Parts: sequence; structure tokens; C-alpha cells
Amino acid sequence: MSGRGHGRGSSNMTQAELTNLINTRVAEALAAYQAAHPNNQPACTFKMFMDCKPQTFSGTEGAVGLLRWFEKAESVFAMCNCSAAGY
Repeated sequence: MSGRGHGRGSSNMTQAELTNLINTRVAEALAAYQAAHPNNQPACTFKMFMDCKPQTFSGTEGAVGLLRWFEKAESVFAMCNCSAAGY
């Protein structure tokens, strides 16, 4: 059982170094989160999306019709200012 201590591992960090490392990592995580959510816009709700009057899909158009419907739905998301980052 060599290499196994009392749960302390093999790191020789001081308490100050550990505190500094934690503070650095938390600051990095917060910066990454804020970069991913720059405007903090409210999420696009179903009502907001439906207010933009997206075209309905009946299911009888086939594969090409489905692809076209996806493209139109994506353009409706853009017109409604609904970003994909919020999902």
C-alpha cells in the first residue's frame, strides 16, 4: 500500500498556495461563464418564438421538406433574437 497516506495525496502545497489556486480557478470559471453569456439576455421563451409566427410542419413534406422547415425555423430564431447559446 505504498503511496497511500491519510487522504492527503502526494502534493506539498501550503494552505496559502491552495487558497490562491482555488481563487484563480474560480475567477477563471466566472470569466468563462461571463464570456459565454455576454449580454445576459433573457432566454427565448416558447411564447416569444411563437409570436414570430414560425411555419408549421405537417409531416407530409418528406425529408427535403423537413430540411427546409429546419432552415426556416432557424431563421425565425434569428429574427426573434433567440440565440442557440441559451439551450
